Amino acid sequence: MPCVDMCEVCTNELYCDLCSAGSFQNLTTKNCTRCATGCSACANSANNCSLCISGHYLNSNICVVCPSNCTACSNATNCTSCITSLVVVNGVCNCANSNYFYNGTCVSQCPPSMTATGTQCVCSDSAAQYVGGQCLSCPNLCVACTNHVYCSSCITNAVLTNSSCLCDSGYFIDVLKCTACPPQCKTCTKASICTSCNTGYKLYSGVCCQTGNWWDGSACRPCSSGCGDCESLSACTVCPSGFVLIK
Repeated sequence: MPCVDMCEVCTNELYCDLCSAGSFQNLTTKNCTRCATGCSACANSANNCSLCISGHYLNSNICVVCPSNCTACSNATNCTSCITSLVVVNGVCNCANSNYFYNGTCVSQCPPSMTATGTQCVCSDSAAQYVGGQCLSCPNLCVACTNHVYCSSCITNAVLTNSSCLCDSGYFIDVLKCTACPPQCKTCTKASICTSCNTGYKLYSGVCCQTGNWWDGSACRPCSSGCGDCESLSACTVCPSGFVLIK
């Protein structure tokens, strides 16, 4: 006769007499309930642990994960055994013989792009993240990011937009920084290409010419005498006070 799930010995299909390891018997239903994560033995409640699985320690009847690289510990600060290649030194898992821990093993020297900090190899770039054995930098203009993809803060003169950093209005991306557009430009894509102009200027194919000037293809030139503004030397668009535009 098969027993219910997590039951070792049963009287019938509905009632369990002995629960399997990692579970406890509900005295009301006589069924078995699994212990909490990390718990290998518990009684009357999933969170009333008496024993923990490897890599956990017992704290007020709850099983807590040991510190990083510990396979066994007595509390949150005292490892008693370590993963392969590490040894216990004053309750902490470290590499022996002044070596450094990198990518699950001990090395005598940290790889390029990484720096030795204590007994660990860490990314030299504080904003970079260690993923799959290598240091991956944040996207351009990011000061901090998650998963080396999503920005959480930006450099000066950049703004956070949908987890990306973009240069603020009036600035353009210049290698790894945001540089101010020329004073006549309101917005630009680079120092030599304006996309809109500040008051008192007009846009001609990426160039902002001051009012009273026109673009001849190579430079901003003054309008002819008597023109307040123009599109070319012979095409006035605005006349100064006291004059009338005749088309």
